[in-house]
Amino acid sequence: MKLSKKNNKINKFKKFLIKYKDNLKFSTIKDFKISMKKKWYIKVKKWDIKNIKDLKMAFIDNFDGDISHLDVSKVKDMSFAFRDSCFNQDISKWNTSNVTNMKGTFQISEFNQDISEWDVSKVKDMSYMFWLSHFNQDISKWNTSNVTNMYGMFFKSKFNQDISKWDVSKVKNISLIFSYSKFNQNISNWNVSNVKNMYATFYLSDFNQDISKWDVSNVESFEGAFASSLFNKNISLWNVSKGKNFNWMFFNSIFNQDISKWDVSNAKKMYAMFCFSKFDGDISKWNISNCLDLRYMFMNTSKLNKSVLEWNFNKKS
Repeated sequence: MKLSKKNNKINKFKKFLIKYKDNLKFSTIKDFKISMKKKWYIKVKKWDIKNIKDLKMAFIDNFDGDISHLDVSKVKDMSFAFRDSCFNQDISKWNTSNVTNMKGTFQISEFNQDISEWDVSKVKDMSYMFWLSHFNQDISKWNTSNVTNMYGMFFKSKFNQDISKWDVSKVKNISLIFSYSKFNQNISNWNVSNVKNMYATFYLSDFNQDISKWDVSNVESFEGAFASSLFNKNISLWNVSKGKNFNWMFFNSIFNQDISKWDVSNAKKMYAMFCFSKFDGDISKWNISNCLDLRYMFMNTSKLNKSVLEWNFNKKS
């Protein structure tokens, strides 16, 4: 019964839109949402949404109309605007200068158009933005200087473009950002000094670029950072002294570089850290006195480095 009522409302709304087509005006409302179960297309060029501030989930599902001329200059929230949609039209001229939230904007969408000139200078949240999306366009000139959250931004997406000059100095979370992705571009100069969470950052990714100079001194979680990835570059000078969680960091990875001088004295968890990996480096000098979980740390590794027998296991579980 509830589903039937909902479908009736949707059908009535759809008929209303088709009847009045491009003469609709929404100048007095503050938010906007269209959601249909079947792909549909209508002309909306003259729609007046100039006062709308919220486009959250506005065009989800199967809307694919021409909205290139909509005035979105007052919009602040574009979260999940095109989530799970087939929308793939030109919106390159949109004025996004007031948007602060782009969380999941194109998540699981077919969108793959030019948005290189979008003004994203006020955006703080880009988490999930291109999660599982088809997007693979140039956004190298985006001003990301105010972004604090990039969690899962390119997770399992087709994106593989130059973003080397992005300012990520305020970003605190890059968990899953390139996980499952084809991304393999130069980001060696990224300032990640404020990042605290690198959970599964490159998990199952193709990434294998130089990030030796990354400042990871504030990272507390490296859990799964390079698990099952193709990464095998020098990160010997990384300052991981604030790291507490190293669970499955190199699980099932090909990583086999020198990390003998890492300060892991604050580590609490190293569960399956090198499990099923190719790692065979000397880590005999590691101070693991505060670590509480070493289970499966070297399970099924190619070679178990015997030097770990020098470790002090008195407090370990």
